[in-house]
Amino acid sequence: MLRLPLPNYRITSRCTFSCAQTLFSLVGGASTMLYAHRDSSPGKDFKDLLVDFYPWADEPASRPTPTEGARIMYEQFRNPLAHNIGAHVRRRPSTPRVKIKRVRRSGSQAGPTEAFIEGLERGPRPDLSPAVIVRPGDATVLFVEPLYWGIRIMLKRLLEDSQRMIGAEAYLATVV
Repeated sequence: MLRLPLPNYRITSRCTFSCAQTLFSLVGGASTMLYAHRDSSPGKDFKDLLVDFYPWADEPASRPTPTEGARIMYEQFRNPLAHNIGAHVRRRPSTPRVKIKRVRRSGSQAGPTEAFIEGLERGPRPDLSPAVIVRPGDATVLFVEPLYWGIRIMLKRLLEDSQRMIGAEAYLATVV
């Protein structure tokens, strides 16, 4: 989906909503199956996984704190995508609007190149936006490609945590 749109194949959608929803589903699944191993507090597990393993320190200086960033991702993006087809219907949102944006290749209607995506998967944090989450005043904006990069790093760090993986193996043995 990150390669979209592909106008040469008549695929014009950027699938921005679907990309973000898929990434947040991955965080949700990992928070339950690999991180916390319980069913009692899915929101807490989701946010704690992001606080503990998301590469917040690699974000530019304008980043939110890990706790604030995890809360924003959960309350303003993940929950509306999962429960309200993306509509921001909270009673008192912190900003009136929520936006999810994708990188645009200059001079082209096509999405990111395969080489660009490989760079997201192999390199340091790309310089794509001021931060994965920004608040330019009237909106809270989430950028998909930095989110993809950050979730990749988060999962790598989680999978490298031997104590967490011992716990995950024990948990998975009881549910599978």
